[in-house]
Amino acid sequence: MSVFELSPADLLAHLRDGKLRAGVVGLGRMGLPIACTLAEAGFSVSGIDVNEELVSMVNLGVGFEDEAGLNDEVKKWVSSGKLRAHTGFEVLKECDVVFIVVPTKAVNRRADYSTLYSACKDIGSYLKRGMLTVLCSTVGPLVTERIVKGVLEERSGLRAEVDFGLAYSPIRATSGRVLRDLRSYPRIVAGLSVRSLEAASTIIGQTTSGGVVKVSSVRVAEVAKLAENVYRDVNIALANEIALICEKLGVDYNEVAHAANTQPFCHLHVPGLGVGGHCIPHNPYFLVDYAISEDLKPSLIVTARNVNDAMPRHTLKLIIDGLNECGKDIRGSHIAILGAAFKPDSADPRYSPVKGLFEDLRMMGAKVKVYDPLVPLKALREQGYSARGSLEEAVRRANCIVVAVPHVALKKELEDKLERVLEAVKAPRLIVDCWRMLDPDAVRRLGFKYRAVGRGL
Repeated sequence: MSVFELSPADLLAHLRDGKLRAGVVGLGRMGLPIACTLAEAGFSVSGIDVNEELVSMVNLGVGFEDEAGLNDEVKKWVSSGKLRAHTGFEVLKECDVVFIVVPTKAVNRRADYSTLYSACKDIGSYLKRGMLTVLCSTVGPLVTERIVKGVLEERSGLRAEVDFGLAYSPIRATSGRVLRDLRSYPRIVAGLSVRSLEAASTIIGQTTSGGVVKVSSVRVAEVAKLAENVYRDVNIALANEIALICEKLGVDYNEVAHAANTQPFCHLHVPGLGVGGHCIPHNPYFLVDYAISEDLKPSLIVTARNVNDAMPRHTLKLIIDGLNECGKDIRGSHIAILGAAFKPDSADPRYSPVKGLFEDLRMMGAKVKVYDPLVPLKALREQGYSARGSLEEAVRRANCIVVAVPHVALKKELEDKLERVLEAVKAPRLIVDCWRMLDPDAVRRLGFKYRAVGRGL
């Protein structure tokens, strides 16, 4: 019997006996960890990606170095024969279940499902009767039914929920700790039919200790995943707006938030340079696209995106204002940006708001160096940064230091070396503290001018 036809008990028995093969389409930052969790659950896993370099890397037993624990996992499952990567989709003919984990994004504030559409065409060419397909990519409302189901049926000539199963289970994981999150967070699961829901829930339940949250429809699962990221985006935008007000009032947002959050129903977030990553800057537009198509006006969601996207430009204004107080023009100034990852304590520089600030400064004629204690130098340079391998190199001859990412390691390094930094920079000197990490009085005592997001003069 096929996976789509097995009872949950029989499915688990087949999995324990090592009789099932899973295909994972997309071996990126989320797909490769998913492949490892499926191998751990008992599947023989065939990973598929069009990136030949990535496929070769996986087959050598190598994962992404900045993803905690992934190298060891990939090496273990490749060595055991439970994981093999491929560039061709024909291997899907041997699979019982297929997980679709390809990237989705927003381009010019519109949802872009081109990669997903292309992957579904290739999967559909090898889809067989009785197979279960599980979409894990983040998508907007109705995309599973209209794009994924439609393309799979058209290419295969089979009917969803008659000849093959289709489920949706969005990923809940953060770059840098994907394996941990996949294994511990509850997973939302939906199916186009009860059979698909039960089969997908049984399989996914073997990969996480957090359990499975079964929902009544794929549409519920699609909106729930987007709602998680919109919630974060809107609340960060609120914090950023309050932070700008605090600057004008001459008060410290940290003190305001600490006091306000003693009220049990208040949970003010942390303002800063902006919102980065692959998810939050993109996913809200998936919901916005659908809302607009139905003549709805998702003004709060759009406003939050605009507020958060504007924070690097606000930081630029703080830099210009502080340099003016130093008697310096931004053109020709030497500026050191400390931190380049998209979020605190991460080694991933992709989709970081720091990139926009860096490019704006360069465009205005500043000479900019970047340092991040967690991001490898090679990765920084691949992003186009003029990167340095140490704090001392980055700040040498700088007129302005921008603390752009609140890494714990960076905070400690700055506190330990602040007096040494003073010797390396040029007077007059400025620190712009995007996350209010440093003690402003201590900074000023060392002769720095000081500006901070959410902290008034």
